[in-house]
Amino acid sequence: MKIISCVVFSILTINCNRNTSNKDQQFTSLGGASSSYKTIGEIPTPPGYKRIIEERNSFGVWLRNIPLKHDPGIYLFDGRLRDNQSTDCAVLDIPVGDKDLQQCADAIMRLRVEYFLNQDNIDSICFKATDGTDLSFAKWMEGERYRLKGARLVAYSSGSFGGNKRQQLEEFLEVVFSYCGTISLSNEIKPVNDLNNLQAGDVSSKLVPRDMQ
Repeated sequence: MKIISCVVFSILTINCNRNTSNKDQQFTSLGGASSSYKTIGEIPTPPGYKRIIEERNSFGVWLRNIPLKHDPGIYLFDGRLRDNQSTDCAVLDIPVGDKDLQQCADAIMRLRVEYFLNQDNIDSICFKATDGTDLSFAKWMEGERYRLKGARLVAYSSGSFGGNKRQQLEEFLEVVFSYCGTISLSNEIKPVNDLNNLQAGDVSSKLVPRDMQ
């Protein structure tokens, strides 16, 4: 019996071309059946595979319990249906914001952030911007904000503390999604040199030429 790490979050290509119509590279879809599953963990594994046991409160366990939307349609940030509806298996029921910012690596950062928020671990919600600036949600909640000075972000105190955690998180992520991306994320993730050691939540930031997207 082969083993599968549930959502082995191996995104082999981070593709920003959201309206691609290449029919030869469509993802395998569950079709209408996907709407009958309530969580990722309910989606059947491929024949011959089984899910491994994850530690309690781990990222893998959290991923398996992300709720799925009943509506299998893929919508853009402004509520419009995406032109290409053929690349999905199922749709996660998580926030995406109301601005055209969450793309590519941002989706990976979103999942990690939602996990830490669920664990009430805001100290771990931090990223490095492409210019190397540390973006910390814990410091954001203490009033730290960021502005561009030349080509770099500079932290400053806004004098605004606390507030609604979800609202503050979404405002923080607007900064993260604007100034972090595939390059900065790839500098923070650790390599998995042995594929046998892949775990749920591992990602690949392999890029592909635009004509292959």
